[in-house]
Amino acid sequence: MRGYDIVRGIIAGANIPPDVAEEAIYRLGIKKDLRPTDLGASFIGSVLEGVDDFILSVKKSPVPGIVLDQSGSLYGFYPFEPKHLISLGYVFRRFPSFNEAIDTFYSQIEVTKALQKSPELSRIEKSIEKLRSQIIDAEEKLKAMRRILEYINQNYQILEDLFECAKRRSSMCVNTLDNTISSISNRSLELKIEGYKYRLDPRLSFMENYFEIKKRISELEKRISRGSEEIARLQEEAKRVHADIERRRVISTIRTLRRREWFERYHWIITSEGLLAIGGMDADQNERIVKKYLRDDYIFLHADIQGGSAVILFTDREYTFRSIEEAARIAACYSRAWQAGYGSIDVFYVKGSQVSKSPPPGQYLEKGSFMIYGEKGWVKKVPLELAVGVEILSETIPRIIVGPQELVSSKASNLCVVIPGDIGRRDAAEHILRKWIESSGARREILEAIDVDEIVKRLPGKVRIRFPSNKRF
Repeated sequence: MRGYDIVRGIIAGANIPPDVAEEAIYRLGIKKDLRPTDLGASFIGSVLEGVDDFILSVKKSPVPGIVLDQSGSLYGFYPFEPKHLISLGYVFRRFPSFNEAIDTFYSQIEVTKALQKSPELSRIEKSIEKLRSQIIDAEEKLKAMRRILEYINQNYQILEDLFECAKRRSSMCVNTLDNTISSISNRSLELKIEGYKYRLDPRLSFMENYFEIKKRISELEKRISRGSEEIARLQEEAKRVHADIERRRVISTIRTLRRREWFERYHWIITSEGLLAIGGMDADQNERIVKKYLRDDYIFLHADIQGGSAVILFTDREYTFRSIEEAARIAACYSRAWQAGYGSIDVFYVKGSQVSKSPPPGQYLEKGSFMIYGEKGWVKKVPLELAVGVEILSETIPRIIVGPQELVSSKASNLCVVIPGDIGRRDAAEHILRKWIESSGARREILEAIDVDEIVKRLPGKVRIRFPSNKRF
C-alpha cells in the first residue's frame, strides 16, 4: 500500500523483481499507474494471485531469450517473453535455454565493451581535448592583445613619447597615464591590461612594436581558426570511427543471435508448401539421415547417377508434386552430375518404405548406398541450376537458402543463380557476398554478418554466377 503505483507497490511489498512485476501487470491488463491506496484489499489480493500464477507459469514453461532495444542494442535477458517491452518496440530473441541466453548476452556485452575501447577513438578524443585547451589559451591571449592594441590606438602619441624616453634611459620620463603602465625600465615599457602584461621590445621602434602586436593578433586568429578546423575534421573522423564501431557491434550482435537449426548441418530447403527436405553432404550423412529421419511415408529422392545426396522430403503435412520437384532440385544439384558439368539430370523418388540397407544375398552395399524396391517416380530433366539467396529472419538475422530460383526469390532479399562452371567455391562465395553487400543499401551490416563459409557450404562445386535481380533492403 506504500507504493506510488501498483507496480512499485508489488515490487516493494511482495519483493517481486521489477521486470516480473511489470510483465505480470501488463498481462493482467491492469494500468500500472494505479495507486494502491485507491484500490480495495480484495482487488490487490487478486492482483497478487495473478502475479503468482504468472511466476508459476514461467517456472513450468520458461521461454528464455534476449531483448534488443529499438536501436538493436542488447537490453536484457529473460526466462519469459516480455510482452510489455515488445509492445514498446523492443525485439525478443528466443534461445533453447536460459543459460545459453545469459552466456550469449554477457559474451556480446564483452564484445561491445572491447569495440568501444578503440585506440583510434582514444587518440582522436585526446587530440581534440588538447586542441580545445590550446584554443582556449590562444583566445585568452588574443583577447588581451586586442585590448592592448586598442589601448595603444587610444594613447598612441603619449606611449610613443614614453617609449622613446625610456630608450634614452632618461630619468625624466613621466607617466601621465593610468596604472596600465606597470613599469618604465630597461629601456622599455611594460603594459598591464586586465591582468595580462606585455613588454615592448626595446630593439624595435615604437611603430615596429605596434605592427608586431598586430602580427601576433593575426597569428593567434589563424591558430584559433586552424585549431577549430582541425577539431571539426577530427570530430568527423570520430563520427566515422563511432559508425564503424557501431557497425561492427551490430554485425557481432547479429552473428551472436544467429541460431542454427538442426537441419542446417545438411543440405536443406523448405518448399513453397512449407515442407522440409534435407540431404546428406557425404556418404556418412546419407547413412545417418536415412537411418534417423526416413519414415515409411516420407519421400526419398536421388539423382539418377552414382554419387549424390540422399534427400528426404518430410511429408508430414499435405503436399503436391510441386514440393517433390523442389526437393528434386537439391538431389540433382548436390550430385556428381554437377562436377561432370551436366545441364540437367533425372531424379527418382520413392516412399521411405521402399528404401532398405539390406542388399540381396551375396551382394554388398557401400556406405551411403541403398536398395530401392518397387516402382520409382521420376522428375525428368531437373536443371542443374541453383539459386542461392539471403533470407532475413526476425528482420535482422541473415540465413543462406538455396533451391529453384522462383522459390528462393520469394524469400530472399538478395540472390544469385549458379550453374556448373570453373570458379572455385571459395572465390565464388567471396564474390557473391561482396556483390550482395555492394547492392544492399543502408542495411549492409546484415549481409556483412554472413560468414562466407555459409555460402561456400551451399555451393555444389565449381560454378558460374549470374545475378538476375538483386533486391535491396
